[in-house]
Amino acid sequence: MMKAMKKIGLIVIITVLPILAGGCYKHTYIVGKGATPRDQMVYGRWHLHFFYGLIGNRNVRVEDYCPSGNALVQEHITFVNGLIGNLTSGIFTPSTVVIFCKLGEPPPSIPPQYSVGPSTQ
Repeated sequence: MMKAMKKIGLIVIITVLPILAGGCYKHTYIVGKGATPRDQMVYGRWHLHFFYGLIGNRNVRVEDYCPSGNALVQEHITFVNGLIGNLTSGIFTPSTVVIFCKLGEPPPSIPPQYSVGPSTQ
């Protein structure tokens, strides 16, 4: 009886620990004069990464979604993203990217090829 309880306890720890140990994170990028989450959301999608985010990157060209050039870009791990990452032991780790755009303002002087993420040049 004691062996069975130890085994169940070990299974619970092995199952619950990765979920509790996985943290959520959020990166915020301000483009131009910026925007707020109260402004219009123009982009909101999952970005797919593998091996704890080491492989896979998708650049988002902010000017394609926000012609005014004033935007707030947030990349974060939601609860569902983290749950999927933990269930796959980090092999598949999605993140959510959201862009808020302040409409109607003239664009500031920013480089025309500005995009979020590593350069593809």
